[in-house]
Amino acid sequence: TAAEEWQAWWRQWELEEERQKRLSWQGLTSKEWESEIAESLKDQAWLEQQIAETCRVDETELREAFERQKEVWRLPLRHHVAHLFLAPKEVSREPQIRDLKRRLEAGENWAALVQSHSEDSRTKARAGDLGWVSQDRMPADFMKTVLKLKPGETSAPVQTTLGWHLIRLLERQAERAMTFDEARPELQAMLLFQKRSAALERLLKTKMSGSSRPGH
Repeated sequence: TAAEEWQAWWRQWELEEERQKRLSWQGLTSKEWESEIAESLKDQAWLEQQIAETCRVDETELREAFERQKEVWRLPLRHHVAHLFLAPKEVSREPQIRDLKRRLEAGENWAALVQSHSEDSRTKARAGDLGWVSQDRMPADFMKTVLKLKPGETSAPVQTTLGWHLIRLLERQAERAMTFDEARPELQAMLLFQKRSAALERLLKTKMSGSSRPGH
């Protein structure tokens, strides 16, 4: 709503003096700026209403688009990895990470060591699981080690730009073609974007030749 948008703008500035300065730069009073926001929201709502009918993608369109570009929809080589991570500090972390590797080789439990010692707060509670990663989604120095591992193997201590790691490869999936269901979400978003862009372009051309919304 306009009131919510106004409040969101108002909260950006801690001091009233700063808010008034921003308004003065635009040559507006608070009331005028609130009115501008309301009008902008009305315009957005009107635009959405005008293009709503033309911005729908049905099943047939999705399947036809998928068949036309089947070779594009591929999943890259992917790796399911976990890690035990130590962040950089003023003192070297190498002795600590090497000791953790030694303890792992002596038979200590991977999940327990990660829970107790990993400094990646997002993954330590799930045995360091980073999920499925591909080469273009992770730092190159990290992936260089991952690519050398076989499923079930844990790396020697490795230092990357992020810190020190013990990296465990859980599974690997070869590059392959995506199924229609796998491609559907991205394909649908792409087609909707194309339709929306075309509809907005047509609508703007129509508006340039004369106002089609009352009051404009």
